[in-house]
Amino acid sequence: MLMRFVYITVLSFAFFSSSFSQVGEEMDFLIDSVNATCGNNNGEIHLDVVKGTPPLQFSLHGNVWQDSSDFIGLSPGTYYPIMKTALGNMEIRKVVITSGCLTANMLVKSAICRTNNGMISITAANGTAPYRYSINGNNFQSSNVFKNLSPGII
Repeated sequence: MLMRFVYITVLSFAFFSSSFSQVGEEMDFLIDSVNATCGNNNGEIHLDVVKGTPPLQFSLHGNVWQDSSDFIGLSPGTYYPIMKTALGNMEIRKVVITSGCLTANMLVKSAICRTNNGMISITAANGTAPYRYSINGNNFQSSNVFKNLSPGII
């Protein structure tokens, strides 16, 4: 008699797990992912099978199946790699491939009444640290805060 069970385990914000298996078959795989670099479709997902009855097949989103557990050339986005065993049971996960594009947010405090008390604070993310900051394209510094700024356009 074929019995199906659904197990959903939240592993983190980036992954979830769901199994559809017959009684007696243990299935599991580990995920190694590589995020895409800025502007490129070069993300990767590699599945390392821990348990499952061979031969195994793999898919992203369940529409095209392959023998390889590697998926390359991926653009940033959400993917659902699936492992299917010889018995037809499946293990599915969620993987988010992000872009390595540098982003920056600024907090600006304007100078008041002709005084040099203006301030700009920049928060950078992604890209490759350590970051260097400049407000004029020259004179770079490691601090993300510029203080004692006079009124005007920078």
